[in-house]
Amino acid sequence: MSIGKITYSLITLVALGGIAAAQQMTYTVKLVDGKTGKTLPNQHMSIEMLAAESASPKGFYDATTDKDGIATISIDLQQDKWVWVYVDDFLTTCEKKRDPGLFSLEDILSRGVSTPNRCRHHFSPEKDVPGRFVVYTREMSFWEKMKT
Repeated sequence: MSIGKITYSLITLVALGGIAAAQQMTYTVKLVDGKTGKTLPNQHMSIEMLAAESASPKGFYDATTDKDGIATISIDLQQDKWVWVYVDDFLTTCEKKRDPGLFSLEDILSRGVSTPNRCRHHFSPEKDVPGRFVVYTREMSFWEKMKT
């Protein structure tokens, strides 16, 4: 193989690697107590990524929030299109139904997204920030804990 072909092959490999790397991104998930507005540090959650709304999940990813209640999640934009977050430790989302459903990663990355906060709260909601997904949570009631 000539030096020219080797150089061309290396340039092509580097260029393709750059394209693939450009699809790798991160976003943050911020857990907020829906009643008090305080962030939830050191909180475990499970995150499910899907390629399409009706697709089978690729699997669950574990994440834990830092001291500021934020977890950073790595994604592959070619494969990951939708996200579903499950909070643990007897927490649930501040929605009428326990399951918040799917959220678009495109929306999260472009404008930021928050789950609805239907908890009784006396604070201003978080402003949506591109790349951030805010999940409002609350502690489960006694009866909710008994069902799990």
